[in-house]
Amino acid sequence: MKTALELLADLVAIPSINPGEGDLTRPEYGEREVVNYLEHYLRQHGIACERQEVLPQRENLLARVEGRDSSRTLLLHSHTDTVNVEHMSIPPFDPVVREGKLYGRGACDAKGQLAAMLTALLRVTRGGQPAVNVVFVAGCEEEYRFRGVSALVEAGLRASAAVVGEPTELDLVIAHKGAARWWLEVEGVAAHSSAPTQGVNAIYRLARAVQVIEEYAAQLLSRPAHPLCGPPTIAATIIEGGQQANVVPDRARLLLDRRTLPGETQEQAEKDLKVVLDARLDFPYTLEVVLRDYPLETPKDAPLVRRLAAIVQAVTGREPALKGVAYGTDASKLARVGIPSVVFGPGSILRAHTAEEYLELDQLEQAVAVYERLLREGV
Repeated sequence: MKTALELLADLVAIPSINPGEGDLTRPEYGEREVVNYLEHYLRQHGIACERQEVLPQRENLLARVEGRDSSRTLLLHSHTDTVNVEHMSIPPFDPVVREGKLYGRGACDAKGQLAAMLTALLRVTRGGQPAVNVVFVAGCEEEYRFRGVSALVEAGLRASAAVVGEPTELDLVIAHKGAARWWLEVEGVAAHSSAPTQGVNAIYRLARAVQVIEEYAAQLLSRPAHPLCGPPTIAATIIEGGQQANVVPDRARLLLDRRTLPGETQEQAEKDLKVVLDARLDFPYTLEVVLRDYPLETPKDAPLVRRLAAIVQAVTGREPALKGVAYGTDASKLARVGIPSVVFGPGSILRAHTAEEYLELDQLEQAVAVYERLLREGV
């Protein structure tokens, strides 16, 4: 059996970039090779697996292990895809250990969590059974639209509790924001740029919309904040418009990213935005939904939270913080179908997606110990 470090190095060396809506023509795109590796490794150690196709050539991998108490099921879930590597300053797929850290794309987000979960599971099954039934999921398509976990819950996957692997520095994330994304599009009238008054410039219109969004963003920051997640936010992240240098553009659009708080609905966020735009813009616009993702809020006194916090304290010698974060995870989709969920794992989110992504190896080993004890003792 490999150590967690060896397993992590193997996973980092296998490219698995999320292509978004793009195709899989380049070999470093897509999760299939990681799934192939994990399936072979699990079967090698006597654990049966099944694949669930989510998108062409992109699959979730599920492994099920029977526990001593078959009435309860613990889900261990993390994702196999990574963000791109275009601006990395280190070789992304050449895992290097230096000064107690392993460097490479995905080391922190989230192949370290996969390695820790899988190592713990094999340690427990090598000597017997876990306390409860365990479903280990290596999920695809997290870094773009969460379609991997969505396919799981749509197919009926349920559990008594779930731990979702993300870099939390071994603290417990029990709340996070959701995300609503829209393309805000405006139309104009095309004309030759030498006679601009003969047209209506869509870029000028969109510029006015941008100003409205900037002012609305400041208003959101002044709203009451969630005690763990902070205030709601909105940001303009992509702008597109124009056909060529000598044409007044007849179309322009802006991508908006609205982070919602636990308790806010997607419908409320969209209605609120439309009220602001309708009051300030004197031209028509459209909002096209790109993403509807949901917040997470797990009670501090939930059995999973109490049990996992006690184990982390026993393993690390410190009481873990119960945190809220601004980013989204697969956990909120599980929670929406009634699975109490906590986000937990080694590494810092400040290292995820960076030019020099790395994972601290002492945290990797502590995470293995936490997952192992959780599996042995149950929730």
